[in-house]
Amino acid sequence: MNRRFNDTALTLIEGCSIFENYRSFSNSSIKIIEQLCNCFSLNENEKDGVLSDYKSFIFVALRNVETQKCPITNLLEANIGYEHLKKLAKSICCVPIATATVERFSAMNRIMTKLRNRMEQDTLQYCMKISIEGDEDPPMEYIKE
Repeated sequence: MNRRFNDTALTLIEGCSIFENYRSFSNSSIKIIEQLCNCFSLNENEKDGVLSDYKSFIFVALRNVETQKCPITNLLEANIGYEHLKKLAKSICCVPIATATVERFSAMNRIMTKLRNRMEQDTLQYCMKISIEGDEDPPMEYIKE
């Protein structure tokens, strides 16, 4: 995973995970929210607004810990309040976390050419696996690290 994502992307993925359910949101810290604000390059006023909304919304999260609902859904459906946190939640919804489908189609386009369009499914699948995931054995330098 460290080869595919840089530190900023990993921070963003970890920060997005607090919106999965109320339990993870209620267990989150202000530090994670600040890291999310930094990932989206929010200015100080927006950051203060997000932190203020977070401190207010944490009480809603604590009341709903036992439910299986998603806090991001309630944030987006709220008619009043939490405007800054709602803006952050909308931004998080736009972030493509899983890129597997895009990588698969990209690899398929590279492999399938006019000369190789008669390739069988198994052969195409093996070629795509090598193209997406790389060689079976990692290089020796990677193993030593």
